[in-house]
Amino acid sequence: MIQGIIEILTEDTGVQAVVGQNKSANKYKVYPVRAPQKEEPPYIVVFKLPGVPTQDKHSVSTLDECKFRAIGYVKNYIERDAMTEAIRGALDGKESVTDAGINFSSIWYETDSDGFDEPAQSYAAIVDFGCMVIR
Repeated sequence: MIQGIIEILTEDTGVQAVVGQNKSANKYKVYPVRAPQKEEPPYIVVFKLPGVPTQDKHSVSTLDECKFRAIGYVKNYIERDAMTEAIRGALDGKESVTDAGINFSSIWYETDSDGFDEPAQSYAAIVDFGCMVIR
């Protein structure tokens, strides 16, 4: 599921403008779970949170409610709002069948908060979402 979210984020021009490309200039800086060591902000990491599977009587569920978090890391606090808006703009209200074959019937914004990563000396825009995935 997360590979579909990463695909949506990396194809969004607002996200592209905020995070830019990696040092090799071969991909936008959006990563699953953690960024590569020594990656410089700005960048985004995305990971799955505990979700709620749909319960169907006597059959396998074909629709799951999933939760995920996108954390955008920036060097200056003033850049935090632009990061939050880029992430939210790319995902909130989205319906998509991605190239990875993930069928999102709905993605919605839930909340956002601030954070700080001491080792990286970076501010964090923490944005939580829910989604419905058709399996």
